[in-house]
Amino acid sequence: MCNLSHRIASHLKFNGKAWKRIAEYCFPDGSRDKDQCLQRWRMISKPRSIKGPWTPEEDRQLRMLVNELGAEKWVLIASRLGSRTGKQCRERWHNHLDPKIDKSPFTAKEDELIFKLFAQFGSKWAEMSKLMPGRPDNAIKNHFNTSMQRKRRRLSLQDPS
Repeated sequence: MCNLSHRIASHLKFNGKAWKRIAEYCFPDGSRDKDQCLQRWRMISKPRSIKGPWTPEEDRQLRMLVNELGAEKWVLIASRLGSRTGKQCRERWHNHLDPKIDKSPFTAKEDELIFKLFAQFGSKWAEMSKLMPGRPDNAIKNHFNTSMQRKRRRLSLQDPS
């Protein structure tokens, strides 16, 4: 596997355009394809993209940009924001900032629905969220993996059948 300096050298060697050749050169075992190499290059070659908690100012700017451009043009929104990737912007919006998000505690009725949907879909959180308006897939997953898993274990301990 290529280290960072090797990737940069490969990028320069192939003039940054032959991503298929770069993938074959860096990952002869086929563990990465041309799209993965290109995506990784874009990520590491953008030092302006930050990780970690969002600031209130970034949230304010993201809300403003989504109001102006809509909740679809994430690459454009990210470029205008200047500090985050399109994926980070999309996830921040859909999981935290969208005014349609229901941030109230999950109800017993919703817990029951999540159990039924989990039995039907498994851990396909995005499919579940389509059937639970206002509840992002990430919120359903986190709720299930924390409080609901504990409830499930308690119930199975109480009922030996």
